[in-house]
Amino acid sequence: MSSHRHGAALATWAITFLMLVTVISVGLYTKTTLRSVERALPTTLLAQLEDLSRVTEGLWGLVASADLIRRDPAFGSIDTLLRDIDVVFEELITLRNTYVFDNLVQASAFHAAVAPALVDAKQWLSHGLSGHPPDSRLTLNIVHSRLHEALHKATSERYAAHETAQSILVEQRQRLEQFLAGVNLLLLLTLLISAMVLGLVLRQHRLLRSEAKARAERERLTAIVESTNDLVSTATLDGKLTYLNSSGRSLAGWDKDESPAGKHIHDLHPKWALDLIQDIGIQEAINTGFWSGETAVKHSNGIEIPVFQTIMAHRDGDGRPEYLSTIMRDISERKQVEQERERMQRQLFQSQKMESIGILAGGVAHDFNNMLHAIRGNLELLLLSKPKDHPDAVRLMPAMRSMDRAAQLIQQLLLFSRKAEPRKMHVDLNQEVLDMAQMLERIIPRIITLELHIDPEARPIFADPMQIEQILLNLTNNAVDAMPDGGKLVAETSNVVLDETFMRLHPGASAGPHVLLTVTDTGRGMDKEILDNVFDPFFTTKEVGKGTGLGLASVYGIVKAHGGYIQCYSAPGKGTTFRVYLPTGEQGDIPETELLPESSPQGGHETILVVDDEPEIRELTKEALESLGYSVKSTATGEDALGIYKDEGKSIDLVLLDLNMPGMGGHRCLQELVKFDPTVNVVIASGYTVNGHGKDALSSGAKAFLSKPYQLKELAAIMRAVLDEKE
Repeated sequence: MSSHRHGAALATWAITFLMLVTVISVGLYTKTTLRSVERALPTTLLAQLEDLSRVTEGLWGLVASADLIRRDPAFGSIDTLLRDIDVVFEELITLRNTYVFDNLVQASAFHAAVAPALVDAKQWLSHGLSGHPPDSRLTLNIVHSRLHEALHKATSERYAAHETAQSILVEQRQRLEQFLAGVNLLLLLTLLISAMVLGLVLRQHRLLRSEAKARAERERLTAIVESTNDLVSTATLDGKLTYLNSSGRSLAGWDKDESPAGKHIHDLHPKWALDLIQDIGIQEAINTGFWSGETAVKHSNGIEIPVFQTIMAHRDGDGRPEYLSTIMRDISERKQVEQERERMQRQLFQSQKMESIGILAGGVAHDFNNMLHAIRGNLELLLLSKPKDHPDAVRLMPAMRSMDRAAQLIQQLLLFSRKAEPRKMHVDLNQEVLDMAQMLERIIPRIITLELHIDPEARPIFADPMQIEQILLNLTNNAVDAMPDGGKLVAETSNVVLDETFMRLHPGASAGPHVLLTVTDTGRGMDKEILDNVFDPFFTTKEVGKGTGLGLASVYGIVKAHGGYIQCYSAPGKGTTFRVYLPTGEQGDIPETELLPESSPQGGHETILVVDDEPEIRELTKEALESLGYSVKSTATGEDALGIYKDEGKSIDLVLLDLNMPGMGGHRCLQELVKFDPTVNVVIASGYTVNGHGKDALSSGAKAFLSKPYQLKELAAIMRAVLDEKE
């Protein structure tokens, strides 16, 4: 390539030298001949005579203008005359400079005759003469005279030049004809050769410029491609790599100087990505021009790096596909952000779902408690009317026990919905785990190994010990059930501090010091579908009759009620891990203690107002209280209850008030009763618990709280305790 360029350069110089020799020869010949031709050339002579005539005519104009101004200044101005003098003077200078060498018309003599007069006239018109101003009559007369004299000399010189020109014109005509024929031929040859040389030089110049431009463009594009962070490569249609930039070599884990020669695109991609590229990407790029999609680059260490890849097909001059180019951008960070966002969205959705289910479960539990209360109350009244050995009593007792189990089931729903708030006290979680381990060692199969990793520095938590025990029971029971063929059950405790980052990544968590309880099994594990629903109420993978689906739901509710956070990690065949974060802290407000029922029902003769919107419960409660000897009034709304108490308050000793009623509602009714009579005795009866809605009622002036369904002896004890306290 370089030798070709060198030969082209030599040819260019040779042609240029030949052109120069030709031009010089033509120039010498022309110079020798022109000296005689120019003096006799008619057109040149006529042009010179015309120039003399133009200057002479200008002088005529100056003389006429000067004469008019000196006669009457109104006919013109000195400034105009000065400008006219400058114009004529410039023409005179041009005449002298033009014909200084070939002076057929004696231009120098003409200049010598006219120029001094013009200079004098300009001097006098600009500065005056001998103390006389430029516009004085004396100055103007002298200027006119001087210009007139110059005109006379110029006219004489012009006439003389004209006579000389006429004599020369005939003599030179024949010589001119001969000269022109030779010059024309020489000029024709010179122009032809010069045109050829110029064409070659220009062509070579264009080629060199194009080559330099293309080389600069390649270098610029190469610099851009090498400096980009994206992988850029070219390949043949069958996938053989022909170029790979430095970012591409780095992304693939190659040495920075490693050549792509001998490499194939299968050296860059994992199999699944290669199949996608070969089956779809390349074909679509050939058909439509380009293809884009998410693939992966196979790093030399085996790691797959996700990339967004664009394949472009390039065609030759005939429109046939010639080669492929590829751009790949590392999208690892974007993928991580997307995965993190999806994970947080799933967590947020799960939190919102559990919150919604909790609200629903709380409402369902309240309604079930009301229904159970009506059923259990009637059963209990029937039992009171029968001797213990009566056949009906024998049949009613199993029904009563079923009611109790149903009430416990509803209590678990309340735990999940966090309507049953914990009775907190300082609890040593380590001791709770140790106590649970002692019990488990006696009941779990020997094929299951129990391991404890207790942190002796674990801080005490402020919690309900019964609910913490329920957490441990449910988690360990689930772990044992997940290992029917044996395995290992591990319980751990440790101190952790949750920061803002943990809170941001785990919606629902709270910052600060926590004790972490971890329960791990090596059992069957769970897939993603099961894992997403593991805390849902009534969701279970156990056989019918072997689980209610409320165990983990109640664990979730207890943890949330304690202000904690729970996580579950699992995969099929890899076991399950539950991580429970329970906050530590100072002792807070301890919920008020419920009034405990006495062992046997005791009645009285006071008057009690029963307020409940459920007619079955209202009539049942009235009948139960009347069976205890009380005088009972009843109503279905808070508005009616308030009206009755205002009218008959002195005769009413106690108000038994439901909270969840239409209209005014129990809370508002309680507030109005206390406002009317601060000494009023109000007992709240609700399907919720004392630590839920009942706490607000107790703080608003209620004397006691009864959770539905309650037993007759509990009702009797509460009534008696409140009434006796009044006395």
